[in-house]
Amino acid sequence: MVIESKWQQASGSVDEKFPYLVENIKKQYPYKTLIVIDGGGYKRKALEWMKKQVDDKLIGVYGMDEFQERVNKGEI
Repeated sequence: MVIESKWQQASGSVDEKFPYLVENIKKQYPYKTLIVIDGGGYKRKALEWMKKQVDDKLIGVYGMDEFQERVNKGEI
């Protein structure tokens, strides 16, 4: 499994890179992958869009708090 992390503290262009990241994971990554994002500088709609892209290759998209909570519960 791969855990891809993204941090964006201030608003900027990180949201514009999400479609490329998702496409790259689905077409190029050899392993199932999770994305963990944090920092608050990304647009909430961008996070919602990425969560809709989850499939058998991109197996999860989480904010840091949700990721930590799921790991602590043994769900990941």
